[in-house]
Amino acid sequence: MAASGLEQPLMGAIAPKGHSTAGESAVILFKAVVGTGIFALPSAVRESGWLLGSLLVLSMAGLSAYTMALVAGSVQELRLRGVSGAGGHLEFQEMTGAAYPRLNGPITFVCVLGSVGAIVGFFDFVVANVVTLAPWIRRWHVILAVALFEAPLSLLRSTAHPAFRLVMIFGNVAVAVAAGAVIYFGLSTTGIQPLSQLTAVNSDGLGLTFGVCIFMFSAHMEIVSIEQEMRERERVYDVISYTFAAITALHVIFGFLAYASFGEATGRVWRQDHWSEETILQNIGHHPVALAVKLAMSANLCFMTPMTLLPASKAIEDAMGVHSSPRPILLSSLTRIGLVVSLCLSALLLPGFEIVTALVGCATGMATFTVPALCYLHFCAYRLGRVHRAWLVFVAVFGILGTLFSLGQVVLGAF
Repeated sequence: MAASGLEQPLMGAIAPKGHSTAGESAVILFKAVVGTGIFALPSAVRESGWLLGSLLVLSMAGLSAYTMALVAGSVQELRLRGVSGAGGHLEFQEMTGAAYPRLNGPITFVCVLGSVGAIVGFFDFVVANVVTLAPWIRRWHVILAVALFEAPLSLLRSTAHPAFRLVMIFGNVAVAVAAGAVIYFGLSTTGIQPLSQLTAVNSDGLGLTFGVCIFMFSAHMEIVSIEQEMRERERVYDVISYTFAAITALHVIFGFLAYASFGEATGRVWRQDHWSEETILQNIGHHPVALAVKLAMSANLCFMTPMTLLPASKAIEDAMGVHSSPRPILLSSLTRIGLVVSLCLSALLLPGFEIVTALVGCATGMATFTVPALCYLHFCAYRLGRVHRAWLVFVAVFGILGTLFSLGQVVLGAF
């Protein structure tokens, strides 16, 4: 075990192979990656330009797929050494804990931050859509309704009920219909504008696009579970490659066509002599079909919130020692309701969906790039060449510098 560098190996029964085929695993990965982040992409492309934005999507998707493969490789290396977690399964935080036990707390915190930040983005998206339904609706009206709806759902201890499977199916359909509506409305009403009239490169949008891309392409925690449930685990790299090729093509086409159709109006409206940031769904108008799409997406995000919130709330409770307290159920319930209220207040105060999405992505950049590269280097350095090790160090440094630069640019630009 000297080559592993493990200080406290997590020994246990090695998990048997799963039953998922490569095709089924690809579908699960596709669902894990494609979500609300795609609706922040057109505004990011508008800010960085159609050429630079498209290149950033391509490069960030490729790098995310690569670091996701590093996570799978690290898990497989640990499994070969007889290292496992509870019940024979490794989780992302157990992998990072095996490599860097003293840093596992901060790494877990960043992962939790990504989950709860995504929920703030959910709420912002819902607010932006619902306030357009009637002139008397205000932001705080929607936030209050969301809080009252989500508070009891946050008390759920499991989302394994069949009803949540239906929610997943409904959510996938809602995302597909909403994205299709944007492209259909854009092409049928405005068509593709001449590229000479569109911004090709704007470095001021680098930070926003960097953050949005990380948010869109991050499923590094999910890939651990996907790999372990595969019947042929060695094919996880094919699954990542082919699935990300399809996802990247989808995002590049969607971002480019949306910006090329709506131009400077992409994701915003002109009010009182200045642009007001909204969401890309405001570009599809206010006719009945458009209203139905907005309501479907809003309902989807409200029902998805409990599933996204559950792992984060469990991690927060563990960090607070809730389950060892005299009244664990009461304290757990209060913690979860307090978390929902905090997220709702954050959505009320933060400037908008695209900015929140970018901020969350920027803040989790090191968890997406730096942590996988360093973990793989830690576990597998003994069989890597000098050039490969240098490349992993470069990826780790890129994650740190990219996070700091993009976070600073987005914060300065937003506030």
